[in-house]
Amino acid sequence: MYYTIYYVRQKNLKGPGDAIACAERHTGGEPFAVLLGDSITKSAKPCTKQLIDVFNKYKKSAISIREVPCDKVCSYGIVDGDKIDENIYRITQLIEKPKSNQTSSNLAILGRYILTDDIFDRIKETEQGFNGEIQLTDAMSKLDEIYGVKFTGKVFNIENRLEWIKSSIDYAMADNEFRDDLIRYMKTFVG
Repeated sequence: MYYTIYYVRQKNLKGPGDAIACAERHTGGEPFAVLLGDSITKSAKPCTKQLIDVFNKYKKSAISIREVPCDKVCSYGIVDGDKIDENIYRITQLIEKPKSNQTSSNLAILGRYILTDDIFDRIKETEQGFNGEIQLTDAMSKLDEIYGVKFTGKVFNIENRLEWIKSSIDYAMADNEFRDDLIRYMKTFVG
């Protein structure tokens, strides 16, 4: 099986919705995956595979979500919905970086998506939102049906340099080729 991967550069930073719109000509009307680069995920079953499985079951867009501390909801796109299976929600509300009084949910969008091509029409209908940008969250809120998949695994938000370093260490420690050398190197910083 072969997959075609396209890289599209967003010429003007107008938000994630606009960035997705730049890829429309490459999707051929087919569902497509979006993986935002500021999050690294690690799990026995890859995050995108978890989403593909839910998409294949419901034939609707699916996004990865995770719980975040309540005092951090204002930093994420937040969803609310009805739990329909162990880790699956039928989403009823999406809000980009809500204020504390706008939601009681702490389910944050993780930055992994399987989207159907109707998202492009929803993006075109979406006005500038948070930060004056076209927000993907706002466009997704206009979809008829969308599912959230509560991710099971580790998440590293690499917008934060410490998280980026942790992700590198975590992956290196899982690699037999590097593990012992890394441990020896780390020991030079203690004692």
